[in-house]
Amino acid sequence: IGKTDKNKDVFDVLLFSPRNIKQVKLPSFIKQIGPFSFNYSLNIQSIDLSEIHELLSIDDNAFSFSSIENISIPSSVQHISEKAFYFCKNLKNVEFMNDSKLVSIGNDAFNSSGIIKIKFPTNLSQIGDGAFSSNKNLINIEFLKDLNLNTLSNNLFCETSIVKIIIPLSTKTIGYG
Repeated sequence: IGKTDKNKDVFDVLLFSPRNIKQVKLPSFIKQIGPFSFNYSLNIQSIDLSEIHELLSIDDNAFSFSSIENISIPSSVQHISEKAFYFCKNLKNVEFMNDSKLVSIGNDAFNSSGIIKIKFPTNLSQIGDGAFSSNKNLINIEFLKDLNLNTLSNNLFCETSIVKIIIPLSTKTIGYG
């Protein structure tokens, strides 16, 4: 673990995890899952974030190429960064809490994963290019009524199996692909 503020004695960033880890339960004081911290963790199946009430971000490539199957994103998370869950072929379920504070999902964040359905939280205002592309199993997308998402980015859902999608009323721009 490391520090977000080098001048304080608070260790609140997860920097690295052994690659052979199977199950994870992070301490409650973690505010950030750092870049590449679980990258290529090929034995990981689950991570328990339920006790983490201060987690603010899941950084670039945090879980990319891992074998994670399910994740429930704590309501405190505001940002899921670029390629955070990239190429997580076993990742079937991503759940956002009803009171989620999530405002952004980075480029390619869930690209090439195994997600079947996704329900976007109300505070979400930005989804990066290709965030859900190449999800061959993705068939169900739900935007909540109150969602204030002005732009659907480029290649957002390209190469998916979506059967039905209802675009939020707040959407002003739809990207290509």
